[in-house]
Amino acid sequence: MKKMISLSLAVGAVIAFTSPVLADGATVFEDTCSGCHGENGKGAEGMNGVPDFTNAPAIWAKSDDALTQSVIKGIEKPGAEVTMPPRAGDDELTDAQIKETVVYMRKTFAK
Repeated sequence: MKKMISLSLAVGAVIAFTSPVLADGATVFEDTCSGCHGENGKGAEGMNGVPDFTNAPAIWAKSDDALTQSVIKGIEKPGAEVTMPPRAGDDELTDAQIKETVVYMRKTFAK
């Protein structure tokens, strides 16, 4: 019986890791966000004002809903050379896609 439980947990972990939410979020991040935020989340070189998501405890202290709203509305930081337009400049991104991307980013970059 213990082997069956262990196997079920292992299969569950694989299913959770490859969930559609993470896959969709990864695709949106790669297609829409990585140009400024870099594929590794550290920010593209020469993009002053773009945060390093791998070292951003203040960002990850916010709720997923707050981060989703920030992307929906856009972000302007006083003195920053770069601003993020609403919906990361892609008016076709849905609220659900943005939320999936936030979930992917948290699982990938938050420490």
